[in-house]
Amino acid sequence: MLKRWSVLLALGAACGMSLSPAAMSARSRPATATSGKASAKKTTAPVKPKAPSPVKPKAPSIDPAAKALLTQAIAAYGKLQRFSATLNRTYEGDEPGTSHITLAFERPNRFAVRSQRAKGSSSVVSDAGLLHAFSTESAKFYIETKVGNELLPVLGDMLDTLGPSTVLAPMFMLAGRSLLPPDRMMTSLALTGPATVGDTPVHSLTVQTGTTASDKTKLTLSFGKADALLRRYRLEMDAGKNILTDVYSDLKTDPTLPADAFVFTPPTTARVLDPKLTWDPRLKVGGEPFAFTQPALDGKPVSLADYKGKVVLLDFWATWCPPCREEMPNVVAAYKKHKADGFTVLGVSLDDQKDKETVASYMQKTGMEWRTIFDGKGRNAEVAEQYLAMGIPFSLLIGRDGKIAEINPRGELLEPALTKALAATP
Repeated sequence: MLKRWSVLLALGAACGMSLSPAAMSARSRPATATSGKASAKKTTAPVKPKAPSPVKPKAPSIDPAAKALLTQAIAAYGKLQRFSATLNRTYEGDEPGTSHITLAFERPNRFAVRSQRAKGSSSVVSDAGLLHAFSTESAKFYIETKVGNELLPVLGDMLDTLGPSTVLAPMFMLAGRSLLPPDRMMTSLALTGPATVGDTPVHSLTVQTGTTASDKTKLTLSFGKADALLRRYRLEMDAGKNILTDVYSDLKTDPTLPADAFVFTPPTTARVLDPKLTWDPRLKVGGEPFAFTQPALDGKPVSLADYKGKVVLLDFWATWCPPCREEMPNVVAAYKKHKADGFTVLGVSLDDQKDKETVASYMQKTGMEWRTIFDGKGRNAEVAEQYLAMGIPFSLLIGRDGKIAEINPRGELLEPALTKALAATP
């Protein structure tokens, strides 16, 4: 299931994009040589064909001095009990923008990440065994989840809840972890990059992954010559089409932190959201679905009230979602089998406006003969946010009585749920 968007996406935005090229670059598959048919003369014994020689991928060019630089930085962070910094983030490419972020850390597991962006503010705070996250972009909710007592597991909990993050780079080094991908994923690692960041002299290393234009990624890390602390993190993705740059400043080692550095006060208007639940917890079997009226793909309004007396599968999906595409033949088969019995589907597309024709084409090719809600807002589709549908595919089976008969009946669970709902007396 694809998770961590809608509410979680806004919360995770405080922490940025992927931590390292390892998370962003697909592993290259080496080509394999093929052998032709062996030939033999009639007067000689058959010639046994030679086994094909696999084409080995080119060995990465790895400079041990670059690895040593990162080891030195990890050792420097390992000596710190407390740490704080500010960073200015710049995005270049598909979604340009800037962020101003503050970091604070105290062993063993307290940290705070607070971000200001044009769209609003976000915060992620870990203290007293609890991780909290909040964004003004989803001001009705905040996340609260229990975490462990050691830094590395806490960071893992955070990544699992909010998605991977570049902002955590210093904290991963505080936990003694490398920022580099495995050697097998690198194409090169070298001491190269800027000599200064602002007025600070630095040593820089650059690691590259990927072999094709679409998956080439380059990460450049710059560490202060005097203290070996991270001053700049620059990640170039999609062969340089998308670039994220974090510049660190106001670094303080073992500072006296403010008393409220790790305090999270939930907004009075927000309620806690379980990050492990990917739909609104108020949605329950036997309860009523939330009413709405939204534009369909044809531009005409559609609502659940239009389907009174039918069994309806409210199906949240998107063309960009592989699990949705895997599940769709199952939904189409159920529709064709039971449409004469009073069953239908109402889709909710989480595709962007620019992909409207793609949605229509996909529906036609796949045999999706039902109506689909489409407001062009992508992951922020209004019905998806109304239902807190934070993982797709997600569906609700609604009975003839207008109440929820089943939540998320997917795969082999759909047919028995549908049979039961159709047999029920309204």
